[in-house]
Amino acid sequence: METNEQKIINFLSQGINKDSGYCDDCLSNKLQIKPRQQINQICRNLENDRKISRIKSTCYICKNFKISNFVKTDVDGVKTVQGFSMNKTKASAFETHNQSNKWSYENEWFEETNISRKIRDYLKETGHEIIRFNDDKRQKGHDIEVVKNGIKTIIEVKGYPSEFYVGTEKQGKRKPTYPNLQAKHWFSEALLSLLSAKCEAWDEVTIAMGLPRYPKYEELCSRIATLREKLGMKIYFVDCTGKIEEN
Repeated sequence: METNEQKIINFLSQGINKDSGYCDDCLSNKLQIKPRQQINQICRNLENDRKISRIKSTCYICKNFKISNFVKTDVDGVKTVQGFSMNKTKASAFETHNQSNKWSYENEWFEETNISRKIRDYLKETGHEIIRFNDDKRQKGHDIEVVKNGIKTIIEVKGYPSEFYVGTEKQGKRKPTYPNLQAKHWFSEALLSLLSAKCEAWDEVTIAMGLPRYPKYEELCSRIATLREKLGMKIYFVDCTGKIEEN
């Protein structure tokens, strides 16, 4: 009997579907996999396994611009599903975006500075005084420092790595490495910086991390849940619509 994971893979691999993206809601309705949250969980796992890509795009069915699911495309432009290759008939939505000379990582919602600005604005709206905001990723120091009710909070912010080369002669071309590995390194850097800051002024500061909402970051935050609880460390998750959730 076909599993729900196989249903999704097979559907995305057939005919016109190979070059189209489908949001979780439409996949749920089309494949009759209920509840819709089950689709979301399965597709996130498939993305982590590099079997599909989840990219903000126009859904083929509902025409809404939202996170959509595509079959995975490797560096050489060949569609790959569960280890089998198929000839590409035309560029998918995200490949066309990738190859555009106008593409810039700085315009992506998950880029670090964009995430920082969203969090800064949110903190202002929630009554925090901004005492430091690092608008230049090349500068040393913490990304955001705020004060509220006499309590200082230090926040380290990380974006999510692009699947494409940034700032080199290869800009816009797909990388051979998967972003999750680099995301793990970035997360570790931010965590080490926050731990150092907390150790230097244990009773004087609280610490927090700001991240785009991606499955990998959610997984990493979950793995250090006990440590976060002991330290009182917050996570500010920013989604692709700009909505912020404190965790």
